Amino acid sequence: MFEPTNEKELKETEEFIFRAPVMVEQNLETLKEVYRHYTMLEEFSYKYKETDIEAYWYMKIWPLRIFACITDGK
Repeated sequence: MFEPTNEKELKETEEFIFRAPVMVEQNLETLKEVYRHYTMLEEFSYKYKETDIEAYWYMKIWPLRIFACITDGK
């Protein structure tokens, strides 16, 4: 979200861009686990908060946003 102002910041940005796909994959695995838990809760007619569901769906868009930012950064 910012322009690197020195070589150190540029190197940190490059390292982040390199590590980001792995972090996104880890987050996607976490989302799959959360989905499995919600599915199980739903089978038992558990009433969860609407904000929890909103947060879950909001989390699903982050991998796309991260990849878009990486693409722009490259």
